[in-house]
Amino acid sequence: MNETRYYALVGERPSAATASRPDLWMTPDEAGAQHSANRLLEISGLRLGEFLRIFAVRTNVLTSAEKGRHEHVKAVDVARRLLANAAADERCAGILALGIQARRAFGLGFAPPLLLVPTAGTRVAWMPHPSGHCRWWNLPGNCDAVMAFLRGCAVACSHLDAPPMQTRR
Repeated sequence: MNETRYYALVGERPSAATASRPDLWMTPDEAGAQHSANRLLEISGLRLGEFLRIFAVRTNVLTSAEKGRHEHVKAVDVARRLLANAAADERCAGILALGIQARRAFGLGFAPPLLLVPTAGTRVAWMPHPSGHCRWWNLPGNCDAVMAFLRGCAVACSHLDAPPMQTRR
């Protein structure tokens, strides 16, 4: 029997409403609220349970909604810890960073979106933040590319005893 694999989903910073509730960071709820995790769930076409299984680790590189002078240094420290944890856990298939701040924290430089790059013993990919403010999401084909990438993550995380992936309609 294969052990279930997962990806870590890492955003930039929590919203003011969730800053004190890390359990809610990057967690979709299908309630229709316009936040990043719900938008990513909708774009993925996955069911909520499948999304939560694939992205079993969901966090941010910054822990406060407030901006500060040394936030990049803090974000890099968090990214290093996440990389070390991912490299040490053979169940972790990789890390998906959301947004430019997360991309920089993981040291991805000018890597194109949706490309899994070997980094510190694991693989890391990034995509523009799905907040709804980024124009990248409005360009033709980008949502389809993200959907295909996330479904590829689902396949990489599939396991022999798991039911086939179901998509939302």
